[in-house]
Amino acid sequence: MHHSSNAAYLDKNYGDVLIIWDKMFGTFIEEKEEEPCVYGLTKPLGSYSFLWQQFHFMLELGTAFTRARGWKARWKVIFGKPDDIDPGIRGELESRWLRQAHAREQTRGQRVYIVLQTAASILILFVVMLLEAWGPSGLAVFAVLFVLLSLVNTGAILEQKKWFFYLEYARVMLLAIACMFYFRHLYVYVSILSAAALITFYFSRIRESVQRWLFQP
Repeated sequence: MHHSSNAAYLDKNYGDVLIIWDKMFGTFIEEKEEEPCVYGLTKPLGSYSFLWQQFHFMLELGTAFTRARGWKARWKVIFGKPDDIDPGIRGELESRWLRQAHAREQTRGQRVYIVLQTAASILILFVVMLLEAWGPSGLAVFAVLFVLLSLVNTGAILEQKKWFFYLEYARVMLLAIACMFYFRHLYVYVSILSAAALITFYFSRIRESVQRWLFQP
């Protein structure tokens, strides 16, 4: 219920394990049969971007803080309720920082690719966390960088940004560096460098092919 967007349920049921704290501080409420929970944000974000989803509220806080007059008002921005922040700030920031694009229908290629990419990221995280004590040092760094690039890339693909392929190129180069770092053999070096050279040489052709597959219905 805490994650619903209904006005009656906002700022309620904070207790993660023990609901006794909500009972003590008056923030407990039972779900009403006539008003089922509608989960999500009260104002949906205008972008699939992973970076925007993670940091938009920091920008909203900063903007509200600079606009507030007096230290009391600024104190409320930092330590007050979300209601104390002007809801119109998000729309202003989105129009300033986000390139507004026409909504496009998602293709089957997009859906398949994003599902596979997300599954691969979850699998990598699971394996690295499971074998962290026995794995080579520094492998977690490569895994985290790969997953972060994948998350940003997912948002770019959902919004059909043409620059998404540069993230794909970065992921391939990251995997190449990791392989060269942990498999120190001449044949490995030659194979990886040759593959990287071919991908770089045919970069434009590969990008056009991938874009057609992902974005054309």
